[in-house]
Amino acid sequence: MDVRICLLLAAEAGLALVLLWSAGVLRKPAHVLCAALLLAGGGVWFAARADWGPAAPPDGGAGTSQGEDGSQSAPGSGSQGDVSPEEPPDSSQDPPPEEKTGQPAWFVPESQAVDAGWYDDAVFLGDSRLDGFRLYAGPSGAAYFTEVGAKALSIQEKNTERLADGSKVPILKALEGRTFSKVYLNLGMNNLGDYDLQKEFVEAYADDIDRIRAIQPDCDIYLMTLFPVTAEQEAKGSYVNNKAIDDLNSCIRYLAAQKGAYLLEVDGLLRDGDGNLPSEDSFDGIHLTPDACKLWRSYLDTHTIQKSATESERSP
Repeated sequence: MDVRICLLLAAEAGLALVLLWSAGVLRKPAHVLCAALLLAGGGVWFAARADWGPAAPPDGGAGTSQGEDGSQSAPGSGSQGDVSPEEPPDSSQDPPPEEKTGQPAWFVPESQAVDAGWYDDAVFLGDSRLDGFRLYAGPSGAAYFTEVGAKALSIQEKNTERLADGSKVPILKALEGRTFSKVYLNLGMNNLGDYDLQKEFVEAYADDIDRIRAIQPDCDIYLMTLFPVTAEQEAKGSYVNNKAIDDLNSCIRYLAAQKGAYLLEVDGLLRDGDGNLPSEDSFDGIHLTPDACKLWRSYLDTHTIQKSATESERSP
């Protein structure tokens, strides 16, 4: 009961006692005490029946809650139990983009092997996995712009490539001033820890493709899918896992279709019966051995698009 109600009842009881005493009704102290108790008890009973006092909050919590700073929040929006935005994402909760079925026009089928001269006007863009390819099996006539930790967005922003004048520029900026007819891309492994993985990757990679076409308007773009990791890497429970990699491969297939790029499905080249990268093909669970890189090179040699003069004027 509200304290103010109690004070009001006490004042009324005191006034009643004074009036009764003055009228000669109450002549003994015992009479006064009994009258006081009866008045107090009756007041409490009446206040309880009348439900005096502050109203109780509505049941069910359908309203808003007010914080210590006076701000209001909707039901269930309090800080207790909220997921911190800094926690790694669970990529398994995000459905991959819709894939095309069959072998569409952008899929590169097996073809007659090309010689090393095929790569003389080619450039490879990617991360440390692709740098291992360059080191162990890459064609010497090709250009390489690779960076440890490279991501779909960082190749637009991070200054990693040193120019002749000593300045550094992002990977895509380094394409300017040179002419390439083939651009090979292998990116995504370092995006696996991104919070909104697939959305951020698709947006950044699509933008990469657009920027490359603006710089090299006559080039063919080859998107390579990502190799899996070993069972030992899977067992670590890291965000670098084959489920997340498969999701990004779905994104890469989707982008090849949407952006008119050629698709090289190299991921199937190095998979064991359980879908993992064979342990003998990696020295750390992620990066490839020299022999595995040579298999990668052989796949690229036998998966090319040979265009006629007429065909070279249109995209896939």
